[in-house]
Amino acid sequence: NPTVIQGQTDPFTAAGIYSDGSTQDLTGLVTWSSATGSVATVSSAGLASGIAQGKSTVSASYQEITGSTALAVSPPLVTLTNVDPIVKRHRVTKVVLTFSGSLEGALAQEAELYRFVLAGKKGVFTATKGTVIRVIKAQYTAVSPDTVVLTPMTPFRLSKAVELRINGLPPSGLKDSLGRLIDGDQDGQAGGDAVAVLG
Repeated sequence: NPTVIQGQTDPFTAAGIYSDGSTQDLTGLVTWSSATGSVATVSSAGLASGIAQGKSTVSASYQEITGSTALAVSPPLVTLTNVDPIVKRHRVTKVVLTFSGSLEGALAQEAELYRFVLAGKKGVFTATKGTVIRVIKAQYTAVSPDTVVLTPMTPFRLSKAVELRINGLPPSGLKDSLGRLIDGDQDGQAGGDAVAVLG
C-alpha cells in the first residue's frame, strides 16, 4: 500500500512464488493495470505515475493469477513560490512569502525558521562574512494558509543583496499541512532549505 506524490513515479515489482518455494521476478512478464487511470497510471514495466490526488488499485496479472495493492497519490510537495518585500521609507519592513500549498500553522509561526543575511565581502551570505538580521515575527493565519508575513528585527535597505533562508531540513524544518517537510530546494524531494535573494 505505497504512496506516491502527484507528478512523481514509483516502481512496482511482481514476484512469482512456485510450489517448490522458489521465486522468480515476473515484473517484465506480467500485465500491469491501474483501476483508476485518472489517479494513477502504470507502464508495462511496472512504473506507476501519480496523476491526481486519490487512490487506485495497481494489479499485475500472469497466467490467470492476479496480485494487487492499493496506491495512494498525495498532493505535490509545497515549495516557496514568491517573495515580496514591503518597503517603507526605502527600508524593508516586512516580507510576504507565498508557498504553493498550505503549511503547518504552528511551525509556520516559528520565527527562528527564517533568517535574513546581508551580503558581506564578495557577496558572501555566510553568517561569519555577512550580517544576520533576525526575524522577530512570522505571521500566519488559516485565512491565507499558503502565506507567511515576516517582520525583521531591524528594517533594512536593499542597497546590498539580502538572502532569505527558510529551514526545510529535519527534524524541525518547515512542514506543510500534511506534516511533510517543504521541498525547499525544489528537487522533488521533501526537505531542503528554501533560499531567495532580495535586491
